Parts: sequence; structure tokens; C-alpha cells
Amino acid sequence: MAWAATGNVWEREEVNDENVLRSAEHIIYGEREETYGDPGHNLRVIADYWTTYIRSRAVGREAPLDYADVCNMMVLLKVARLGNTPGHRDSLVDLCGYTALQERVRDADSQGKGCTPPAA
Repeated sequence: MAWAATGNVWEREEVNDENVLRSAEHIIYGEREETYGDPGHNLRVIADYWTTYIRSRAVGREAPLDYADVCNMMVLLKVARLGNTPGHRDSLVDLCGYTALQERVRDADSQGKGCTPPAA
């Protein structure tokens, strides 16, 4: 079983593991590599961006990563991908989406709507 989005509703759906693995293989050896280039290079660029972000964020702070950090790091992932395919619409949309999601969670938290669970 897996979660899948149908419109704005998340529902459980039956998934055949073989199909998932074949789908992943098709994506990582085909479409993604064609779009984003060599995966080793792309992942190293992402690692460099994330390392720089985490180091700069950690100066004077010892707090765990939070939702804003995750959104910022996902934006950096999209920026790294755009380095290989500037103007790739899906990456641009995702980049905007992570930025908007960060604002949505921040606003919900500030209004006490509890979009995020309390930290443990």
C-alpha cells in the first residue's frame, strides 16, 4: 500500500512493488538523466549547496533543522538541477512551490493552526 494524491485528497492505493521498481529504473536511467544530466555530478552539486547552507545556518545556533530549513534545502536542490537545464519548467514550479509552502507553514504556525506538530 502507498499514499497517492487524488486532487487535494491523499488516499491509500495498492502498489505492485515490481511496477514501482521498474518505474524508478525507467526514470533514473532515462528521463531524469536526460533532464538533469549525470546523477553523480548533480548529487555532488546538491551536497555542496546543502553543506554550505547547513554550515552558514549553524553559526551561533544549535537548534535542529526545521520546516524552513527543509524548504530552503529543497529550493537549493532545484537550483542545482536548474544548473543543468536552465528554465526547466517543472523545477521552476517546484522551486516556487517550496517557497510558498514555507510561507504557508509559517503563517499557520503564527496563527496557532498547528500545521506542524510541536517539536519533541
